[in-house]
Amino acid sequence: MEVRAADYGIARGVRASRWLQEGAEASFAVCFSVIFVAGFAARCYGIANKPFWSDEATTIRRSGLPLGDLVRDSLLFHQLPAYYVVTSWVLPFGDTAFWVRLPAMLFGALSCALAFAVARSLGGMVAGLGAGLLVAFSPDMVQYGQDARCYSMLNCAILVALWGLLALARDPARAAKWFRAADGRALAWAAYGLGTVAALNLVADALLWLLASNLAAIAIARQGAGRGFWRNWCLVQVLILAACGPWFVAMMVSGPPGALSTLSWVPPMTWHRVWWTIAGDYFMVPTSIFPALVFSPGVPGLGFVVAAAGLAGVGALRRQPAVLAVLAAAALVPPLVIFAVSLVTPVLVPRYLLWGSLPVYLGAGLALGRLPARLQGPALVVLGGLALANLAPYYHVESNPRWDLAALDLQGGLQPGDLVVMENAREFTMLDFYCRRHPGLRQMRQWTANVPAALRWQESGRRVWAVHAKAGQGEKLSDRQFVAELAGLGKPDLVERAGRDILIMRFDGGAE
Repeated sequence: MEVRAADYGIARGVRASRWLQEGAEASFAVCFSVIFVAGFAARCYGIANKPFWSDEATTIRRSGLPLGDLVRDSLLFHQLPAYYVVTSWVLPFGDTAFWVRLPAMLFGALSCALAFAVARSLGGMVAGLGAGLLVAFSPDMVQYGQDARCYSMLNCAILVALWGLLALARDPARAAKWFRAADGRALAWAAYGLGTVAALNLVADALLWLLASNLAAIAIARQGAGRGFWRNWCLVQVLILAACGPWFVAMMVSGPPGALSTLSWVPPMTWHRVWWTIAGDYFMVPTSIFPALVFSPGVPGLGFVVAAAGLAGVGALRRQPAVLAVLAAAALVPPLVIFAVSLVTPVLVPRYLLWGSLPVYLGAGLALGRLPARLQGPALVVLGGLALANLAPYYHVESNPRWDLAALDLQGGLQPGDLVVMENAREFTMLDFYCRRHPGLRQMRQWTANVPAALRWQESGRRVWAVHAKAGQGEKLSDRQFVAELAGLGKPDLVERAGRDILIMRFDGGAE
């Protein structure tokens, strides 16, 4: 009996190992669900502790419009309406942080599960779990999964398209067969096409994916795909352009001329902004959406280890040159294009490179899957634990300006007849946004960005308040420069801060 019991224990261990290693349908469904839940939990945790910022305020305003007005308003500001339409479906339940950010959280969690599925298709179940956990606990991925904008949805769309493109790359001969052929790759073609259409209907940044995939197509065709591949490819490209082209034309003819091609709000590229961008996107370091701040990670150096593992995992695919080319194009096109264009005109913003970091996590998962079988389980547990510990500081840093606190602090002392001076309308918009949301606060009316007007207001015997912070991502005055511009108002009678980023001053002057 003892021998049989021992044999039974060994057999159970072997079966469990095979269940994970071979990727049976049941194990795939369980692991897919586990990664989704882990990703959603990481994005749901602390969701109310991050106040809205100006782009999210725009999401709330625009998503609450009737459908026709929503579309017109989006196009007027040269933005695609798809994400705002999705957000409009949840607004009837409430405009709290949970409901407004719920689409971002759900699609962020789904992107973790899709990363698992893509890596699993390339390197097995352990590779998939490693990639899924890294996307689930990446500080930047979590941050954009808690941001009421389209970038977590964009990750999902590109991962679907990437899965399809990788499936074509793994079997170029079948990819060259007609869609209806019994042994063709119709599902892979559909995934690539539909994922690309979804991405391009979310944000213009997805044009970089279209460029990357077309470059990768050259490598696939060189692996013996033949004319049939180019026939299919051209047909899919025509369908993609037919589905997305009208929206881009509508953006170009709507609103101010040339606004689609200008990003005047993006500050010039500096070494600090370069580090801010790559630290968050590629090295798992917590950062702010703005200003360009880099915080301390929970596990220093983990991101560099993951990036090195990602490079090694992708490099190990050199015997599959078409697959390697797809991942390399997806990883390299966004940073190379963005950095090259930024040498001429500023376009360097972390979210434009966000999906380009996905191949790094996929590669790291592949590297994990190449470890000896006896080490894969422990390595997976350690990786997940370290990634979660590395994420922990993100929940405690002030990554968004505290406009909620500023509205409360200002309204606590604001009296009728007081004037608030701010640098630009975005700051007023955010203060007014939170004043309107709080039942005990009044709507702000008296404000100006004109310093001479503030001086005249004070000379008439009335009080002046000054509020300074970043409400958007463009260049602006430093606190010191802003205070210097207000020197004519005299020494402030009150100086305080709302959070880290917002400066509040009160100048009593001749007021009683």
